Amino acid sequence: MVPIRRKLAGASASEREYWRQFDAAGRFTYKPYVLWPRKPSRGSMISVSEDGIRRTSHTECNDRSFTIWMFGDSNLWGAGATDDETIASFLAGDYERAGRKVCVVNYGEGGWENTQEVIELIEKLKHSLRKPDVVIFYDGGTEVFTAYQSSRHA
Repeated sequence: MVPIRRKLAGASASEREYWRQFDAAGRFTYKPYVLWPRKPSRGSMISVSEDGIRRTSHTECNDRSFTIWMFGDSNLWGAGATDDETIASFLAGDYERAGRKVCVVNYGEGGWENTQEVIELIEKLKHSLRKPDVVIFYDGGTEVFTAYQSSRHA
């Protein structure tokens, strides 16, 4: 497969830089049950932590923060978006504009489907000292595409 950035000959410098960082953030490591979370990556548009978590803007995580964990596929992770433009960052920004501090954690991952997300949630709950106040699942795209690929559609 040709990296996306090579297909952007007429793209702006910012677009080319985004897709360079997207390619760099596309390195994965094996993790039992959930398979292929991303390896750490630091860029001006895309950052992935040591734990494989995409950076969320407008978030403040401490012991007293109202905490929201979000799980989903590449749509939630933010494929095609900068860190500031992910669904998790937009949600945290809405809270910030309303004058409320919130900790939003983007556990989205490309290609994930709901079963992997539920397993990841269970693992995070077992091993995290700070539990979430709310958990949001943003799903459907991968499940529909998998059904289409396997000819399980009408």
